[in-house]
Amino acid sequence: HDFKRLKRNKRSIRTDTKIVSLKVLTGNLVIFVKPLVSLFNMRLHVLICLLFICHWTFAQSQINESLYNRANNTPEPYSASPEQLVEYLTKFTHDEKEKAEVISYWIAIHIAYDLPAFLSKSYQSEPWEQVMSSRKAICGGYANLFKHLCAVAGIEAFVVSGYAIGNGLETNRDFKTTNHIWNVALIENTYYLFDLTFASGFIRKNGDQYTFVKQLKPIYLLASPSEMIKTHLPAQERWQLLEKTVSLKSFTRRKKYLSRSQELFHFND
Repeated sequence: HDFKRLKRNKRSIRTDTKIVSLKVLTGNLVIFVKPLVSLFNMRLHVLICLLFICHWTFAQSQINESLYNRANNTPEPYSASPEQLVEYLTKFTHDEKEKAEVISYWIAIHIAYDLPAFLSKSYQSEPWEQVMSSRKAICGGYANLFKHLCAVAGIEAFVVSGYAIGNGLETNRDFKTTNHIWNVALIENTYYLFDLTFASGFIRKNGDQYTFVKQLKPIYLLASPSEMIKTHLPAQERWQLLEKTVSLKSFTRRKKYLSRSQELFHFND
């Protein structure tokens, strides 16, 4: 009986190459069946793109404004010594994570990339004292200063050397030698990774001219091992801090693929 009534109430079936629509009226119930495969795929593609953009934008915008402003507006007298600097920076922090964060902001803001040293291929790892005095460094200097300021703040930090994607050095294209230095910090029983070099800005090349552009990139601060491994491979496997480690061969293949997207990886170091 119900089947016969359903047959009588059937209104239309329209079929073409894209849409099959079935409209059935049963009392006050209206059922629409529209298997729009092509439209669904298009919407899914757009949704994935939007999610990727939102995720990247969200990651890029993770700056603690209060801590950033304190680091940015540090009075010069407080920068006379590491002890005075750390005391000033961490005065209103609530935990070790915020202490490491405000320290990293100060370094990214106030330490310039030593472009002449980079261009002359002078890649010596400067001691933190030299960096504090000159206010410039390459990757080793950034890492040494961060480690020392963390130690003053009571945070255990380590200097890690390895291979980085996006450095642009032709001599290290095949990663025959390590080409970068960054930090690992143990904060409240959790390991976080910091690359103060990448976080502080990037080098822009225009013909034969190079300029250093200051641009804070918080994605390289307080990063998780699973995120940082996408662009940074430690020379010592233990510093990957992952259950399943990544081989140099696998990382090299990833480098060749990602190097095509230069807009994502500007830094040379």
